[in-house]
Amino acid sequence: MASCPNFSELEQRTYIKFRTILEIPPKSIYDELATICGEDTLSYSTVRRWVSLFREGRTFVQDAPRPGAPKLATNNDKLSEVKEYVESFPHSSVEEVANYVGISTGSAHTILKADLELRKVQVRWVPHCLTFPPKAARLQMAKENLDFMKEVTLGGY
Repeated sequence: MASCPNFSELEQRTYIKFRTILEIPPKSIYDELATICGEDTLSYSTVRRWVSLFREGRTFVQDAPRPGAPKLATNNDKLSEVKEYVESFPHSSVEEVANYVGISTGSAHTILKADLELRKVQVRWVPHCLTFPPKAARLQMAKENLDFMKEVTLGGY
């Protein structure tokens, strides 16, 4: 049989499910999958676990929902809301951002620091790293200030 590297995990689980219904032992199912999928085959212990789950009555091949609250605060909508708010109100605190967007203070802080790469400088949210244009502008301004200071202190000499 030809190798099929694009045989997904869900497709392999579906195969395991049907072969389990036919009461094929896990080792045979694994060998068949290895023939079909080659290196992309699920491990033997995984095949055994899924056979056991299907024999116990499981009917679906998707992963079961995991415990805990879903990660809702750092989705793209919230991220763009935080970005827009901070651009409009750069002097805002993390608490104000969190209250406006409707997320926890910790989530707001994570979005500001990790996702948007901002940091608080003299009560303003600013980009964490300067890009070339702001650096060049600062350099030009520093040179102009230096020339001005030389002119003032040395009287034009």
